[in-house]
Amino acid sequence: MVRQLIITCDDCGLSEGINYAAVSLHQKHASTTTSILTNFPAAIHAYDLFAQYPSLKCGVHLNLTDGYPLRKIASPSPITRADGQFIARQVLFAQALRPSLLFLELVEAELTAQIEHFIESKLTAFNLTTHMHFHIFPALRTIVYRIALKYNITRVRAHRFTSTVLPFNPLFHFGYSRARQANSLAKLQSDYLMPVLFWLGTSPEVFSRRLETLEGVIEVVVHPSTASDETFPQGVPYLPNKRFQELQYLEKALLISTL
Repeated sequence: MVRQLIITCDDCGLSEGINYAAVSLHQKHASTTTSILTNFPAAIHAYDLFAQYPSLKCGVHLNLTDGYPLRKIASPSPITRADGQFIARQVLFAQALRPSLLFLELVEAELTAQIEHFIESKLTAFNLTTHMHFHIFPALRTIVYRIALKYNITRVRAHRFTSTVLPFNPLFHFGYSRARQANSLAKLQSDYLMPVLFWLGTSPEVFSRRLETLEGVIEVVVHPSTASDETFPQGVPYLPNKRFQELQYLEKALLISTL
């Protein structure tokens, strides 16, 4: 099986520091792709910055849990609180288990608006990912797949726990990538997902060795940032200093893998 490594910088568009960090990684050949939150002001900065790097692929980081929706809707609603911001992750997940028709309609309309916002930038959408991985829920995943097909986006992040590469995952198995080939929609997915965040308690050498055991399409996910970032929005809990640790860890791990 041909091995393809995709290294995605998540949460681009959340702040300018994150955007600059993504470019820095790309210049060091440590990232291939960005995933942009389109509903934050720094998304415009991301569009303009990334357009200067044609070799850096861009995608949309679909979002239903942070900030404000792009569409103006009466709030509170099934996807927004009284102040107009998105509902909390736990509330979203609870509704996704037994979704109402209105909830699904609002979700699809908002995610479509986020895609359209990206398209207006004139960038080409390489992939779709979801903030807080909400497409693990079938009702929401169906919408994500439908949008991907509608806009001819050929790559969607893997969603199954069995294909997520963690330091300890007893449900992981290598056969999933081959078994999925029979499912035409699943062919949109990468074979494996390897989030740097969950490997920070191990050495970069361990991460590198694990990565080298994989075949197929492997997506490594990093949440990069500059060490400090005055543009980072208030209320987002995963702070720049922690994100900067991810960036440094990934750089070390990839350096080891090329030795």
